[in-house]
Amino acid sequence: NSVTELAANSRQIDSVVNEQQPLTNSSEAPLHKNQTTLKRQLSLFSGTCFIIANIVGSGIFISPQGVLKYTESVGLCLVIWTACGIVSIFGALCYAEIGTIIPLSGAELAYMTEGIGSVHARTGDVLAFLCSWAGTFILKPSGTAVVILAGTQYLLSGVINGYTQHLQSGFTGITKKPLAIALAFYSGLWAYDGWKSLNSLTEELKNPKRNLGLAIILALPTVTILYVLTNISYFTAMSPAVLLNSNAVAVTWAEMALHPFVRALPILIAISALGNGNAGILGSSRYCMVGARYGYLPEIFAYIQRQRLTPLPSIALQ
Repeated sequence: NSVTELAANSRQIDSVVNEQQPLTNSSEAPLHKNQTTLKRQLSLFSGTCFIIANIVGSGIFISPQGVLKYTESVGLCLVIWTACGIVSIFGALCYAEIGTIIPLSGAELAYMTEGIGSVHARTGDVLAFLCSWAGTFILKPSGTAVVILAGTQYLLSGVINGYTQHLQSGFTGITKKPLAIALAFYSGLWAYDGWKSLNSLTEELKNPKRNLGLAIILALPTVTILYVLTNISYFTAMSPAVLLNSNAVAVTWAEMALHPFVRALPILIAISALGNGNAGILGSSRYCMVGARYGYLPEIFAYIQRQRLTPLPSIALQ
């Protein structure tokens, strides 16, 4: 119909404009003339830290119970954590490749609109519309709420004992149920959620064709190693039975391994969760802004504050 043809023609025009005005590495250059745009000020270090902050929140302090519950063995549990990290790395690298081809903020929202929409406008618009509303009002706010609640729980909850035998016999009693292993992967992957977060800020990243992929390569292996070492420390300080019955795994670990500093750990975990929530709001506000830019959300959420060059309406909504 005429609406679909108009959308397709609009994208073709935008494509021509983008080809004539290639993406620049300058931190001051706008994507389009006569338009207030976000400032390119995120360096490689900032992008790497942003990914890590989006991943490391409260998941590593909650998910160990779920992974161990379904694997029923310490060895397979550590294998699952490592495999989840590898899967996350592959997924993030796929997003990095798409992000260099379509260097726009909004992650999959922009990719659906510009990628699928360039071939079939109706399909791209429908998928992007559903993705925009679900992400803005359900998925991202609920994810941030879970992280903050977990951090609050640890905040209110108020030398290693040498259980190395659990590591030496790590694969004893291993589960043979495929469904249990799948559920263990699900629990582990939840702790890695956030690996694609930098794609939501592509327009604010300096030299995205270089730094987007490099930041992912630096951040994801770092988080994977951190998670595996954290789980090893859990199993060294406590038995699997104690871990499964604990209401706050990290606090129980601190009581056994860092008894003099046990009261400080909940505060540190709450700070970690707060940082994760802050990074999540930063990314989701750009997601909301891009949705409004394409017309899937009210236009006001696409507005950018001229002095600070930030999408204040979208930040306020998130």
